[in-house]
Amino acid sequence: MLPKFKYTKINSKPIPRVALMTNILPNYRVALLKHLNKLVPELRIFLSARNESNRKGPIDWGGLDVYVHRSISWRSRSTIHGYKDESYIHLPLGAYWQLSLYRPQVIITSEFGLRSISAVLYRLFHPESKVILWATLSQRTEAARNFVRRFVRRFILQNVDRVFVNGRDGEEYIRSMGFLGTVDHIPYVVDTRAFSSVRELKADSDVIALFHVGQLIERKGILEFCEILQVWCAAHPGMRLRVRLAGSGPLLSRLQELGRSSLVPIDFLGHLTLDSLVQEYCQASILVFPTYADEWGVVVNEALSAGVPVMGSKYSQAVMELIDEGKNGWTFDPTERESVLDALDRALTKSPADIKAMAEFCQRSVQELTPENVAKRIYDSIMETSS
Repeated sequence: MLPKFKYTKINSKPIPRVALMTNILPNYRVALLKHLNKLVPELRIFLSARNESNRKGPIDWGGLDVYVHRSISWRSRSTIHGYKDESYIHLPLGAYWQLSLYRPQVIITSEFGLRSISAVLYRLFHPESKVILWATLSQRTEAARNFVRRFVRRFILQNVDRVFVNGRDGEEYIRSMGFLGTVDHIPYVVDTRAFSSVRELKADSDVIALFHVGQLIERKGILEFCEILQVWCAAHPGMRLRVRLAGSGPLLSRLQELGRSSLVPIDFLGHLTLDSLVQEYCQASILVFPTYADEWGVVVNEALSAGVPVMGSKYSQAVMELIDEGKNGWTFDPTERESVLDALDRALTKSPADIKAMAEFCQRSVQELTPENVAKRIYDSIMETSS
């Protein structure tokens, strides 16, 4: 049996045993957690599921200490803000038992469900432990939550020591729920090295290539964006544009039908490996991200790291945190046709040479947003909370 608490000493400072509890571990999180594991040697990651069926590509946890406990999982379908969305709900039945076996001093738990309730209950029975809630959300994504869910969330927030959020919008939501404690901004990050060489590889072209990466689902807003783009192109004949869509989903057939009569060529790329994705960023002029609701939007990090400006929705927290209007991208409201048309005016009236010239500022805008730096931020929060 493990001792009640075991510490590893680095530079004479005790490093607590940490449990990170979440639903799944997507590949883009691995680099961050590997850097955190260097700072926190006793880090175990508890998952509710190995993967979800709407996520493609191989699973690679990079040698991290990962445990998948017993859970019940199902798909949830809902209509929010006028669009249909599908997500997965996981009930981690073994969460409390696994915490009791592992005996962490600090628990980082994601979301507001049974997982976080288990962490709070563990803290109540083990008052020497601490709980950090990792709330990857925005006011937009949480707007339709009912009274019961809000009640449960307030209970959880009353019993945690600290909260992680993606950015300012997430913090505003947490504060609106009455939390008065420390809130740290822990944004999504990508391994920037994989994309930073793209700028030097970019091919010269007089065609403006609009690139979209993501599931082809209603929430991403890509069908409506492409329809509005047709209107803009009809008013601007002679513009040399091309749309390239990476990903798959239920809207594929409707987008293909639109593509057959489109004023702009639309290429369908399917799921891309990392190497193929990097090559696509080499050809891209602008990343388009017209989402109706996203807690973050890691493709924004990827594009900026690759020196590609972003035409993005104000309902993406990444867009609102990272885009400096006219310098590394353009923002718009995807629910308002005129706002989309205005953003297209601002972006597409620039020459391909002008767009390419924005690359340096794009990369500079995210140069500090690395897995190493954000892992250090998490480490500092863990140490402060556990002291």
